[in-house]
Amino acid sequence: MPSVLNMTRAQAKEAIESAGLEVGEVSKEPSTDVRSGLVLAQDPEPRSMLAPGSDVDITLSTGDPEVTIPNVFGLDKDEARQQLVGLGLEVRLEEVQSDEPTDTVVATDPPRDTRVERGTTVTVEFSAGPQEVPSVVGMQEGRARRVLERAGFVPEVTYDSETVADKGTVLRQSPEAYTEQPQGSRVVITVSSYEEPEPTPTEEPTPTEEPTEEPSPSETTETPLPGGD
Repeated sequence: MPSVLNMTRAQAKEAIESAGLEVGEVSKEPSTDVRSGLVLAQDPEPRSMLAPGSDVDITLSTGDPEVTIPNVFGLDKDEARQQLVGLGLEVRLEEVQSDEPTDTVVATDPPRDTRVERGTTVTVEFSAGPQEVPSVVGMQEGRARRVLERAGFVPEVTYDSETVADKGTVLRQSPEAYTEQPQGSRVVITVSSYEEPEPTPTEEPTPTEEPTEEPSPSETTETPLPGGD
């Protein structure tokens, strides 16, 4: 009986049949010493005396039962997935907010250099990439906040009480609309807090009094009595 240890399945089959024997049961087991796909055990053992046509069972290695998660940071998500699947791992892709280029891997869970069993699911977080800032000028404050948050931005509000506009209306935004910004960036919106001034009450005119006529000097002079000195 020849030794077929560390041979591929095809090589082992050829060696067994060349010795006038037959390949019997083929099983698989993990091994930290024998590379995946190679024979790690045989039954009967090498140099055993067998009758022609006897069966020889072989066990193929499936490789190390644990693998180390590689560093895939900075790779495209599809390239990272292919690399992890090649190690016998399951992959779940998850888009996250990041200022890294679109589809670039930013993290894995479990993290790099972790030893895990084959078949473990690894979450690959990849960047959603920069996004266009939506235009919210002219909207009411509440709606503008919701639009920005849905787009992945953080609204920050300042108020302007001088500009004449309906109260609550967005007057300006920074950064400007349609510019690309990292996910999670702050967008400052300036909202009108203008109040219409109260009308000034009109004063009623005060009526003027007619001046009193002074008596003329002729009216105040006494008339002399007749026969007087």
